[in-house]
Amino acid sequence: MAQLQAELLATKLATYRYRDAGPQAPQQLGFIIDDQPDSPRSTRGATWWICTAT
Repeated sequence: MAQLQAELLATKLATYRYRDAGPQAPQQLGFIIDDQPDSPRSTRGATWWICTAT
């Protein structure tokens, strides 16, 4: 469990906006899968909850 906690805390977060949503669209918060391809969070076929910042 401690290793999973350390990996989670080391995850770099990124803010972004969807291009076609325009500059006034709310910023999103997430992580880039390509930064951690071996992470359990980037397992193909998994279901994820997505939180958005408004």
